[in-house]
Amino acid sequence: MPPRPAFLTFAAFITITLIFSVYRPSWPAADINALDPLPDGQSRRAYATFYSTHMVSDDLPDPYFTATRVLAWQLLHRPETRMKHTLPFLVLVPPHVSAGRRAILEKDGAIVVPVANLTPSNNWATPGQERWADQFTKLRLFEQTRWDRILYIDNDMLLTKPLDDIWDEPAAMHVMKTKERPVGVAEAPLEPPANYLLSGVTDNGGWEHPVPPSGEGMLNGGFLMLRPDKELFNYYVDKLNTPGSFDSGMMEQSLLNSVHDRAGRMPWQGFPPGKWNANFPMLKDVANGAATLHDKFWDAGNKGDIDRELVEMWFRIQGQMEGFWIAKGRGEAVVKAA
Repeated sequence: MPPRPAFLTFAAFITITLIFSVYRPSWPAADINALDPLPDGQSRRAYATFYSTHMVSDDLPDPYFTATRVLAWQLLHRPETRMKHTLPFLVLVPPHVSAGRRAILEKDGAIVVPVANLTPSNNWATPGQERWADQFTKLRLFEQTRWDRILYIDNDMLLTKPLDDIWDEPAAMHVMKTKERPVGVAEAPLEPPANYLLSGVTDNGGWEHPVPPSGEGMLNGGFLMLRPDKELFNYYVDKLNTPGSFDSGMMEQSLLNSVHDRAGRMPWQGFPPGKWNANFPMLKDVANGAATLHDKFWDAGNKGDIDRELVEMWFRIQGQMEGFWIAKGRGEAVVKAA
């Protein structure tokens, strides 16, 4: 992790009074883990992310845990980016995530959702990077049928504005009908559901993309609007358990692009290019109005690629988060340096 300027934490303390003056609490603590059926008329929408780092000790720093907490801060508490209309923020965690880290996320205002690991039954898939090994488990979002719609956001994400209006985008609401199986194509062991909802943005592929992006290319797995559907989840699992049915290098992103190929039976829908998300972000994306910026801003290996102003923005917001929770008496909120 690159060194964090000393003034950031101090600045967080200086601004904490201003933050409190406009702070609006999110879900009452008593309701945070109330996963009983929702009352009629209550919103069945939620934001979500996935946290799965394997750690031998909670005393060790983990930038992905910090990023999950920064995302919670931005969605639930930061005045410039928090929801105008409060919705739940779910964090899916597999069994190896410790009770201590789950407790911190709950104190931050998240709803921690324990899920079982999801892997191919015969372990045929090979991740392109070791840290992606658990990423198929992200597909368990589609089992969360308590919610009508979920906006999934990878945890390495900066917000520039509230995301409330995304729920009214056509791509966020339009349920698609699955196309008929082409004549001459053999019947699959498991047929897909009759309809579905999956929308997102293209993978920009690098930091020199056009602004706004072209909107052409593969679906990026880090920013998704979806409708939970156990029938669709079972269809994914059937494909996952079929060796060689897709190129597994990018794990769940590869599977989603295989199932939801734009030339296939269940094409994914796209949000307006550059409006709601920019992966491999540049300052030009911010100037163009991108609501979220997707990258590992803390990673020193990206130093020559990510605009320095965006890196500074990340650590400034991390410092604000720390100061906010320290002022509420939570000393454990201080992020340990790597």
